[in-house]
Amino acid sequence: MSTHPDTDKVALTARNVSWDWTGLPMHYFDANPFATHYANGMNMLLPEGEVFFVDVFQQALPLIEDDAVREDVIGFIGQEATHSSSHQSLLEHLNSEGLD
Repeated sequence: MSTHPDTDKVALTARNVSWDWTGLPMHYFDANPFATHYANGMNMLLPEGEVFFVDVFQQALPLIEDDAVREDVIGFIGQEATHSSSHQSLLEHLNSEGLD
């Protein structure tokens, strides 16, 4: 039994995305070193939080009885896994450019 009204529901789905970082300048955020390295710091922190969310919600999934909530959680898991891999791809690019 669903507790979500159909008219208010927005389906969470993971998108198939890939990033080509070729040609990305070292100071890509408005040519500002501080802003860029602040963004880099966020990119280092966010994947770990997203992996944590994926792990926690995967563990909770068997306990969810409401079908609509279950579908939302499955969508959220996919979305967070995609976010994490997107952030990770930038970090790998920066590392390959000598920024560790």
